[in-house]
Amino acid sequence: MTNAQAYSQAQERADALAELDRTKTAFFNNVSHEFRTPLTLMLAPLQDLLDAPDVSPAARDHATVARRNALRLLKLVNSLLDFSRLEAGRVEAQYEPVDLAALTADLASTFRSSIERAGLHLVVDCPALPAPVYVDRDMWEKIVLNLLSNAFKFTFEGQIGVVLRQQGGQVTLSVSDTGTGIPPEALPHVFERFRRVQNARARTHEGTGIGLALVHEMVKLHGGQVALTSEVGRGTTFEVTLPAGSSHLPVGRIVAGTTTATTGEGAAPFVEEALRWMPTVPPLEISAERGELLRHVTTVRRQSLQRVSSWPTTTPTCESMSRGCSARAGRWRPCPTVMPPSRGPRPTRLMCC
Repeated sequence: MTNAQAYSQAQERADALAELDRTKTAFFNNVSHEFRTPLTLMLAPLQDLLDAPDVSPAARDHATVARRNALRLLKLVNSLLDFSRLEAGRVEAQYEPVDLAALTADLASTFRSSIERAGLHLVVDCPALPAPVYVDRDMWEKIVLNLLSNAFKFTFEGQIGVVLRQQGGQVTLSVSDTGTGIPPEALPHVFERFRRVQNARARTHEGTGIGLALVHEMVKLHGGQVALTSEVGRGTTFEVTLPAGSSHLPVGRIVAGTTTATTGEGAAPFVEEALRWMPTVPPLEISAERGELLRHVTTVRRQSLQRVSSWPTTTPTCESMSRGCSARAGRWRPCPTVMPPSRGPRPTRLMCC
């Protein structure tokens, strides 16, 4: 009788904790949505103000600071929203054949100016792979950018390396740095949510501890693994390993022959946050850096579209909107062929399936 009562009490506590976790996840999801809408509406007029030719230098500096911090908050909100969706199992990944070497090199290059401005070296070694790799583009972008941002945050001298290789049936991404390293006792907890390394030397002590947890969960959705090695005072290496091919992925989530290209716009919050970690950079230089990033994004978009334009595809374009389209299991995505001028980190676009 005593054992039965103890078991019943333990089950009740477990159910209460599970319900509390579900409530917390729903709260994060709702709050993230409520925050993201006004932030997006704020960013558009700030961008218009920065683009205006008759703005005084003082007003431009103030608008730059406001935009940079709005992007920082938007990045945090998006991370919370992504994490709440992962926790609730509501993430609908779409895996498509991608030139992973070119995509990874493009994403890494958005950090080059910031890294070199900090006196570091960025080494990108991403030779062409034998075949396209099936990934969700948005998730892969977040994986690479989170790992690069983390490396930059804890590296003060030396270099940051991005290496992509395929060996047999596996593709491995390695992001290494010569930073402060992680203590051995903290290594088992690095990928836990809201976990941060205590008393670590870093460019900033801000953060929520969500980034690496997101990386871990997104890699798992690709059927892959993420591992790390680290030595205090020597640096850290993260290795993301994905299976090649598509046999390990859910059939209903595979999209064949897509022409969707990365725009690189998701890198803007990460890069501007990295610039904020360098207090010696004057506001006008940060504004110039932002302009350089936007020019790079435009170049990346054009080059990516050129790369994928020759791939065979049966995916309908925006012309199919007038007659209806049932492709891609009804998932609507930003159309790469019709895009208004960029306003903010996530511009409004015409949509096609």
